[in-house]
Amino acid sequence: MTANPACAAPDDIDMSNPAHVRRILHQDKHTRIEGLCSEAAFMEDVVAGNLYPVTGDFWFTRRGESYEVTRVVTEPTQPFNELDYRIMDGFATRIPVSIAWFDDAYATFCGFLHRKGNRYDTVDGMGMPLRPRPASDIAGEAERDPDRLMRACDYLEQRGLLRSSAIKRLFANCWLGGSVWDIDAFTITPGGKVVALEVKQKFMTGKGTFGLNTGQEKLFRFLNSLGMPVVHIILEKPVHDVQVSGVDLLIQERYRVATKWLYTRFFPERLQLAVAQAPDYTSIFGTSGLSYSHIDRKYFNTLKRLGVPATDVREKLFTGLK
Repeated sequence: MTANPACAAPDDIDMSNPAHVRRILHQDKHTRIEGLCSEAAFMEDVVAGNLYPVTGDFWFTRRGESYEVTRVVTEPTQPFNELDYRIMDGFATRIPVSIAWFDDAYATFCGFLHRKGNRYDTVDGMGMPLRPRPASDIAGEAERDPDRLMRACDYLEQRGLLRSSAIKRLFANCWLGGSVWDIDAFTITPGGKVVALEVKQKFMTGKGTFGLNTGQEKLFRFLNSLGMPVVHIILEKPVHDVQVSGVDLLIQERYRVATKWLYTRFFPERLQLAVAQAPDYTSIFGTSGLSYSHIDRKYFNTLKRLGVPATDVREKLFTGLK
């Protein structure tokens, strides 16, 4: 690990400069930025035209046995939707809820505490500047393949997501830090129940399972304790080869035709009790393995094939939910 230069001098960052934006993203592991590409693919291939309303960008920081949650805003003049308010109000009755937004004029984040019932025409100009962490690490050079990072950035840029992705990674790395997780999307069932959707790109283990790291499992359990179902969605890698780029799996036809979206409702009782240690490359900085549990492949169903339209996405994801 080495010191993250973006955290040392955040006021030198110009988010209107594509080179600065890419530099931020190039300080993460290439697999992490490829994960952002998987999330983008999920939004355009699964969510668009199927799930509504939808929101995201909620980050959870573990505090003892509970959490604090931050709604990160990348465009401060863009209004929240009613689902945003429902989620923020719901969390605010149990845990601290903050709103953080990036101030381009001063190249810093500002934030304030959300109170249940508060509504905002804009968050621009609200709150106080948030102090960045004094030190933060980035993955070593061996975990940051420049070519793969460049292709992942290209994929995001083609979808207009480069700037917003960089803002969120800057906030996670330099302002939050530590044990933090975000939920990729929240939506509502036909009966009005809020559901959390979490997306990963993975291949099946030799045991016929998919791994779920311990930190994410704890967050899923916490959301369940609040009465919120969690649906875990996996873009199943068609090849068991860590050298194949996550972006290639999305855009190269030979991989796309063999790639499927899988899904399962998270139930703690489905976790295999034995906790394994994942390879070092799965960790945030690539220096120590993560602990994870197994979920048997038999609990996952096929949602749809990558790039192939489907009319039953809502029906499948909300099976058993009112």
